[in-house]
Amino acid sequence: MSDRRLLIDGNGGRAIVAHLSPGVAERRPLLVYATGDRGWAGKDRDTFDVLVALGYPAIGFSSPEYLKHLPNHAKSITPAHLARDYATMIESAKTWLGLPAETRAILVGVSRGADLSVAAAGQRLLQPELGGVVAVALTKEEEYVRRRVDSANAAQGEPQMLELYAYLPSLGDVPVSVIQSTHDDYLPADAARVLFGPDGARRQLHAIEARDHSFSGARPEMYDAVEAALEWIEQLSMGR
Repeated sequence: MSDRRLLIDGNGGRAIVAHLSPGVAERRPLLVYATGDRGWAGKDRDTFDVLVALGYPAIGFSSPEYLKHLPNHAKSITPAHLARDYATMIESAKTWLGLPAETRAILVGVSRGADLSVAAAGQRLLQPELGGVVAVALTKEEEYVRRRVDSANAAQGEPQMLELYAYLPSLGDVPVSVIQSTHDDYLPADAARVLFGPDGARRQLHAIEARDHSFSGARPEMYDAVEAALEWIEQLSMGR
C-alpha cells in the first residue's frame, strides 16, 4: 500500500492524501473507494484492505479530509463539481497504477462515502468512465452535496440537500448496488427498500441482518455482499 498526494485542482490549491493498491491488476475495473466520517480509522480501512485483497486496482480517499478541502472553503459542493473531482481521481489513479485509458471505474463508498459516490455518479460528465457503484450504508440525504431544485417547498434560489434515493434515476444505466443493514441507525434496510423500489436489471438492494449502521455482528456478510456486487457490476459492464 502506498500514499500519494492527490491534486484535485490542477493549480495545486486543493490536495488530499490518496491510498493506492500495490501492483497492477490488468483487465479489471479500477475501484475508487470513499470512507465514512471516521476516515481511515478502524473498519473503513479494513474495508479498503478487503477490496485490495480481492485483486482490484484501487484508489481510496478519506471523505472527511476531502470535505475539509472544498473549493473556496465552502460548506458544501454541487454534484457537478464533485463529479469533476472524481474524474481527476480516476485519471490520476490510472496514471499511477499504469492502467489502460479505457479502464472503467467502480465507485465504492461507505456511509458518507456512499453518498458521495452516488452523487458523483449521477453526472453525465463522469458516467462514461463508470462501470457502476457499490453504496454501503447509503443515507437518505447528503448535507455536504447541494443543488438547486424546482420545488414549492424550496426557498427561492436556495440549494437543497441532495435526496439520494430520489436522485438515483440520474444515474441512468450505471449499475448500482446498495447494501444496507436491517438495523441501520440512519436508514434501516426496510425503509431503504421503500425509497429504492423493486430491484431491476441495473439496480439491486441487499439487506444484511446486522445490529447497526456499521454492520456490527455481520461484517463478513457485508464483505461477501460487496464482493458479489462487484462481480455483478463487472458482468453487466461487459455488455455496456
